[in-house]
Amino acid sequence: AAEGGCGDDIGDFEIVLIADADGSGEVSCVEALTEALALLLPRIRGEAESNGKAIDWTGKAVVVGNRGYDTSMLRSVLRWGFRTCVRIICGDLGASDTQCGFKVMTLIAAKHLYPGLNLSGWAHDVEVLHRARTLNVPVGEAPVEWRDMEGSKLVQSPGGAPGASASMLQDVVRMRWNYAMGVWGMPKEEGTK
Repeated sequence: AAEGGCGDDIGDFEIVLIADADGSGEVSCVEALTEALALLLPRIRGEAESNGKAIDWTGKAVVVGNRGYDTSMLRSVLRWGFRTCVRIICGDLGASDTQCGFKVMTLIAAKHLYPGLNLSGWAHDVEVLHRARTLNVPVGEAPVEWRDMEGSKLVQSPGGAPGASASMLQDVVRMRWNYAMGVWGMPKEEGTK
């Protein structure tokens, strides 16, 4: 769904919000995410910092939410294990909470990172961050308020949260292998071949 929302007909927006459909992320945190995004973007020379136009919103940058909340012991252990495996397999992706479903990015970053994703499940977030790191798109992180919603698809998936975690890990290994072997390629800049 995120890829479809990052097409050419998105309108005049310069910032894209990616949010889980179940509304787990607190919308009031968007301001903090946007402020963190602004810190990653270049400044426009000659513009006063106080007028709000000093930021070049046409640059590429991504900010991922960091949930940092209390949850069940099982989910905490699975989250820690998955994050550790992702760091070992992919290295530092610029965000410790790679699976947070709450992100902001510039429109140009979204148009560059999302089209043609190879992973469509929960691990697609890791592929987006892998692409961002490889393509030198700055990635930041900001705290978000989060609550696990009743009826989570992760919990209801086959095998529950442990099964979903194993499936995501398998996707991350496959993604890393396919990029390393040249089976999957990085997206091209607009106007390049």
